Amino acid sequence: MAHYNRLSEVVYDEKLTCWRFRVKILRICPFYSFTGSGRHWVYVISYEDGTKMEMTILYVYGDRFRGLEKQEEKWVEIFRVEVGHAFSGFKTAKSPFRLAAASYTQVHIIDPLNNRLYFDFKSIHEIPHISNMDRNYPIGMNSNY
Repeated sequence: MAHYNRLSEVVYDEKLTCWRFRVKILRICPFYSFTGSGRHWVYVISYEDGTKMEMTILYVYGDRFRGLEKQEEKWVEIFRVEVGHAFSGFKTAKSPFRLAAASYTQVHIIDPLNNRLYFDFKSIHEIPHISNMDRNYPIGMNSNY
């Protein structure tokens, strides 16, 4: 099984080129810069533990990530992404680092990792009657029977 990094583990090291993350896309913001980088997208991503970071995708790589800009609130795997220092000024995440997509970066949509934000509601008829209930069956009752 592949090893995935946490966003909280990120450090800037030019020798490390194979970062792998499983994160949730919280927000996607299109930008246009007049200082030379041109049009780009900033993705605000979050790890399971709540750590947030920005990922930049430049317009020149836009074709590789076509359709991803409509995937807010989805979980993704990000492979081979570059890490750099965050820009000064306005930042949507407090991390001192940012991720930057390159021509070899891969992003794939995956099933949700963290089910704390998702509920699986059951029908009232699926809950067993209290008289034939196993005492170890959790149904959200007070444990002081």
